Amino acid sequence: MQDLSQNYADPAIAGRQRRTVKRELVEMYKGKVRGYFALAGRVINQIKEKEPEWGSATLLDIACGSAYYSEVVEFLCPGWIDYVGMDYNSGMVELAHKCYPDIRVERGNILDIPFERDSFDIVLSSATIGHVKDWSKAVQELVRVTRTWLILHRNPVWLDENKLTEQIVRCDYEVDVVVTQFRGRDLIDGVTSLGMVLTGMYGMGEWGIPGTFTYLFKKEVRASDDL
Repeated sequence: MQDLSQNYADPAIAGRQRRTVKRELVEMYKGKVRGYFALAGRVINQIKEKEPEWGSATLLDIACGSAYYSEVVEFLCPGWIDYVGMDYNSGMVELAHKCYPDIRVERGNILDIPFERDSFDIVLSSATIGHVKDWSKAVQELVRVTRTWLILHRNPVWLDENKLTEQIVRCDYEVDVVVTQFRGRDLIDGVTSLGMVLTGMYGMGEWGIPGTFTYLFKKEVRASDDL
């Protein structure tokens, strides 16, 4: 299949996405929180419960778009997250700087994330790895920069485990992109083989989005890591 991941570099996508999320943010502040916002907040707050000694935590939002999750996290998980965004699309990064001038947002590719190993307490990847043809390489990079917790949010997963992971092409924000439909076990095994432990799996069926799952992984501590 043709690699269409570069299509997400189209700067015009930035404005199209922002118009959508701006409406969703307005709804959030009025008390109507979108399901994928609510689930991200729930998982991040569960991390806080698991790490009671943490006064604050650094979070890297991969493929952050206009960095709108900085608002979501502050609204749903106030006061303890130090947010950093990264996006492949120059238009997204420019818009993020305009919308949130006090937030750090870098341009970078998920296949070569411009941060050192173990740079962030939490790494959030929302509806991202499925848009990368070499999704296993993307997962390797996410694990590399994760110090403790990795959240793979909003992944399309077959409800029938007999169906194999496959890639299709669809239109997002008026451009053709690759989308991976995962067999859940393939995705889980791809992450746990890199020294991560699955600690939570969350479906979005309660929000009327069956077949979309979020996974929470914790980096396994091995003796060699402490040397």
